[in-house]
Amino acid sequence: MERGEKNELDPPADADVEELDDAAAKRNPDPTTKREALELDLQDRGRSEEGEAVGDET
Repeated sequence: MERGEKNELDPPADADVEELDDAAAKRNPDPTTKREALELDLQDRGRSEEGEAVGDET
């Protein structure tokens, strides 16, 4: 799947950052790739600054 493509695992456009984090975790079991996926999703949505609300878990 290309970056920016949507699938059935993607949360709605108005999802809060915790929902986006959960969705990224389902698609990416590795903590590093999950974080990268979350940051890319937020960037695609124009909401990069909200990533700070989700702290590093490592």
